[in-house]
Amino acid sequence: MAKSTNIKAQQTSANKTSSANAANETTAGNERRSSTFTIASLIAGLFLFCAIYTLRLDRVAGLFVDDAWYVLLAKSLATGQGYQLMNSPSPGLLPIYPPGFPFLVSLVYRLWPDFPSNVILLKSVSVLAMLGVGWASYKHFKTDRKWPHLLSLICALVVALAPGLVFLATSSVMSECVFTCVQLLAMLATESSARAENEKSQLRNAVFGGALAAIAFLTRSIGLAVVGAGFIYLLKERKWKPAAVFAIAVLVLVTPWMLYSRAHRPTDAQRAEQNGMIVQEYSTTLWQRKAGDTSSGTIGVSGLPDRMWANAMKIASNNVAMIFAPPLYRSPKISGEETLEKGTETRVLSYLLSLMMMLGFALTVRRRIMLAELVTAFTLLITMLWPWDTFRFLLPLIPFLLYYLLEAIRGIGDFTQQKLETKPSAHPWRALLVAAGLILTLYVYDHTIYIAKRSDLSRAEYLPWRAIFDENQEALNWIREKTSESSIVASLNPALVYLYTGRKSVASDNPEANWENWKRLNVRYMAYLSVYPVGDPGMSEGRFDQAYRSKGPLKLRIVDLGGKENRLPWNPYSTTGSIKFETFK
Repeated sequence: MAKSTNIKAQQTSANKTSSANAANETTAGNERRSSTFTIASLIAGLFLFCAIYTLRLDRVAGLFVDDAWYVLLAKSLATGQGYQLMNSPSPGLLPIYPPGFPFLVSLVYRLWPDFPSNVILLKSVSVLAMLGVGWASYKHFKTDRKWPHLLSLICALVVALAPGLVFLATSSVMSECVFTCVQLLAMLATESSARAENEKSQLRNAVFGGALAAIAFLTRSIGLAVVGAGFIYLLKERKWKPAAVFAIAVLVLVTPWMLYSRAHRPTDAQRAEQNGMIVQEYSTTLWQRKAGDTSSGTIGVSGLPDRMWANAMKIASNNVAMIFAPPLYRSPKISGEETLEKGTETRVLSYLLSLMMMLGFALTVRRRIMLAELVTAFTLLITMLWPWDTFRFLLPLIPFLLYYLLEAIRGIGDFTQQKLETKPSAHPWRALLVAAGLILTLYVYDHTIYIAKRSDLSRAEYLPWRAIFDENQEALNWIREKTSESSIVASLNPALVYLYTGRKSVASDNPEANWENWKRLNVRYMAYLSVYPVGDPGMSEGRFDQAYRSKGPLKLRIVDLGGKENRLPWNPYSTTGSIKFETFK
């Protein structure tokens, strides 16, 4: 009997061991499959990213005006001339733009210092930054927001393949892509500092967070939102030492530039010479009706509420839909050109998406305020205050706006479930996966049609970007071939003129107010270079020879102002000289 009992006990033990081994093997198998799926999906996402960015790269640069300045400043640094406006007739003029992005571009400029042959290399900075944006977005969704792998990956692809950001990386040399990457990295480091359990990790991550926030500010001045939000967030989390370390790291990196820019700030005479937003202090442009345009007039404190409301309505009624559903409102042939604040009315969908994002933001804040919420709020506040187009300021916020949109969907689902008293879904993330997948599908469709029709330069709602560049380049070729090397050109895009022609240049804003200064500098030509169709010459300009007019739909032109000794006044009502006004047909 005892022997039989022992045999049964041994069998039972063997069965338990066998069951445990089978369970372990099943768990190990599931983990292997999960790991294989994770790696395969990441590789697939990387392949999609590389394919779209590689196929969308072009040789267009400088049309945004800002990106022409960035390339010019990078060239100045790379050629050992310091951080100055090389195009200006007088040397040593310091720009108001922070030096972070031009410095980064100058590093690759040194590898191939032949513009415009090196344009693709210069754009590689932004393309690599967007790869960093994709990775940082994935970490944000998965680590900070606790989302599952597949949803985090799809959302990261949505961020990295947003047409506006892809366009800025592949068809310009703008700073938004690098700024977005650095901002996300700063937030990841700061959140890690707040989450760390030991003091050493908290302080180390706070140093990284502060340094990256400082670099964000030195890349784009709106990075001030990241700096302020990071510091306040650590204080909110009662991380007193990390907050102090964060602030010290920011000050160490930012203070030298602030002191240098203050010591070398342009004089009034230098500002009058270049006469553009590139030399105007932010404290001046804030009060202008349009930033950088001295002829637009100014407002007082009483005018700020109206400006903020107008910018908020622009964001809610247009910008949000143009970020998340652009193929519904413009041809894929002009994919990304919504960054120019062009496009049709999008009010119904845009208002709906904006309301959902506000709901998602409220639900998120109700649970817990994270750093992303502070950065979003501070950035939107600055955007509404600033007298400029709003769309490009929103692009670095895409990871957070997408999160709020999906959180609203989840919140509506939870509310419906509670009211109808239904069972919890076995797949709670399915609705979010579908929504994110739909946005990603729209983006991929947009890029696919754009790539397929990139050689078709006929007009869609607006001209394709390369057609715009070709027409501007023809005008630039005329300047290079038909004018002397000593000629000085006034233009709305003076950096572009210098980069492609080597001619010194100044901003062409407000000719009447700057007429005598132009005569002193011997400014000989006015070049109407633009991404928009140029209007016919007015009475003032019509007194001068129209030296060049493009044959394309933009109607670009170059005006010969004549020598300074016998130059006519700009005032059309002067009795000096004859009127040569001609309306172009």
